[in-house]
Amino acid sequence: FDPELLTPSRLDYATTLVLQHMKTGEKQEVQLPENSEGIRYIRFNPVKSSFVFASKVKNEARLELYQCQLSGDTNNANIDDESKQIWTMTKIQLQNHKMNFIQGCAYQFSTDGSKLFIKVVPSTTSSTPPKEPVSTGPAIQLVEKGARKAPGRT
Repeated sequence: FDPELLTPSRLDYATTLVLQHMKTGEKQEVQLPENSEGIRYIRFNPVKSSFVFASKVKNEARLELYQCQLSGDTNNANIDDESKQIWTMTKIQLQNHKMNFIQGCAYQFSTDGSKLFIKVVPSTTSSTPPKEPVSTGPAIQLVEKGARKAPGRT
């Protein structure tokens, strides 16, 4: 667990992003954000031609959220027009909130694809650990003189 990123401690990142049109085979490389170490947690919209991903900011303990969408995407576009469209990327502003990846991906689309739900840490949560942990050590019991010794658990 990484307490600064709120992610599992060991993450692998994709450092390139190439999208391929399934019908024509044409490929388009999408440039990652310029300050990105790599991307992770790609989630596709179930209805529209779009997806989102988290980008790790270089030399910072921060993940940013981006959305890629097929330009001019409409539900009525025909295949020929769609093959000439390009993918565009925009940053999703989180107003200084931090995404929470502790129990899996921090975002997902609604089933109809109209909304993106994002788990964030409440702004009232402290970013520093408490001065004294809840438990300062193991519970120690007094052993009476002459008591029978029990084997240790392994």
